[in-house]
Amino acid sequence: MKRRRRLIAGIAVSLICMLSNSCFAEESEETFHSGEWEYVRNEDETVTITGWSGEEKNLSIPAELDAQQVTGIGEDAFYACTDLTEITIPDGVTEIGKHAFEYCVGLKSITIPDSVVEIDDYAFQFCDCLSDVTIPASVTRIGDKSFCACNALERITISDSLTEIGDWAFGTCDSLTRIEVSPGNASYVVMDNALVEKKTMTLVYYPCGLAKGACVIPDGIVKIGDHAFMDCAGLTDITIPASVTEIGNYAFSFCHGLTDVEIPASVTKIGKFAFSDCSNLTSVRIPDSATEIGKDAFYGDKKLTLDDQLLEKVE
Repeated sequence: MKRRRRLIAGIAVSLICMLSNSCFAEESEETFHSGEWEYVRNEDETVTITGWSGEEKNLSIPAELDAQQVTGIGEDAFYACTDLTEITIPDGVTEIGKHAFEYCVGLKSITIPDSVVEIDDYAFQFCDCLSDVTIPASVTRIGDKSFCACNALERITISDSLTEIGDWAFGTCDSLTRIEVSPGNASYVVMDNALVEKKTMTLVYYPCGLAKGACVIPDGIVKIGDHAFMDCAGLTDITIPASVTEIGNYAFSFCHGLTDVEIPASVTKIGKFAFSDCSNLTSVRIPDSATEIGKDAFYGDKKLTLDDQLLEKVE
C-alpha cells in the first residue's frame, strides 16, 4: 500500500508539474559537445552542462569542458539517469538547475561544493535512494519540490546562509526524521522538530518520518504553511495551538490517519484543499472565527458530513 501511495503521490506531483509554466523548458540555446558531455556557453565565457551520455555509476563532473569553466548544472541535465549512485559536483558550480537530477532513483550520495548558491525547483525530486544531504554554507535558496519524494532521506542539514526554502521542498520524504538548522540562520529555526520561518512564524514543514501518531504543533506558530503535513499518512491526531490564525493550502491533505480535528477559535482562514483526501476524517470542529474556508477544503473526505452552515462558508 505504501508503494502504491508513493506512486499516486508521484503521479499527482508530475501532473501538477506538467500544468505549471515553470516546468516548460525555455527557448533552446546552441549546444556544444565534448565527449559524453553536452553544454551551452554562458555570457561570462563559462559553461553550463545540459546533458550527459556516459554510463558511469560513480561520477565526478569535470571542472572544465574544452578549457572553459563549468559553473552550472542545467535544467534536466541528468534527468532520469537511473544508474547513477554517486555524484561529485566540482567547485566553481554556482547553480543546480530545475529537474537537474530528478528521477535519479539510484542516487545515494551527492557532494555539493561551497560554490553553489542555488538549488533550483525539482532538482532532486524522486531521488528515492538519497539518504543524507548537507546544504553547503554558500546556498541561499532551495527551490520548490527540490527534494520532494526522496523517500530514503533521513536527515537534512541547513547552514546560516539559507534564506529561502521553496514550497514543498521536502514533501513526501517518508523517512525524514531530522532537520538541522544552524543557530546562526536568520530565516529559519527548528521548533519541536518542525521547520519554522522566523519572520512570519510559519510552520513550513514537519518531517513525515516523525508525523506518526499524535503531533502537537508548537505554541507560537501563527500559520501552518502550505503542504506542511501533506501526505503524512501516519498522523492520527493533531493539536493546534491558540496562536495559529491560518491553515495553509493542502496543509493536511492525504493525511489518511486523521479521524478527528479541532480547530481553535484563533483561526480565521483555512486554505484550499487543506484537509482534502483525509479518507478517515469523520469529525471537524470549526469555530465561527473561520470566516474564510478555501475551495474544496474537505474534498474527498467521504466519511465527513458538513452541516449546512459550514457549507455556506466553503468557497
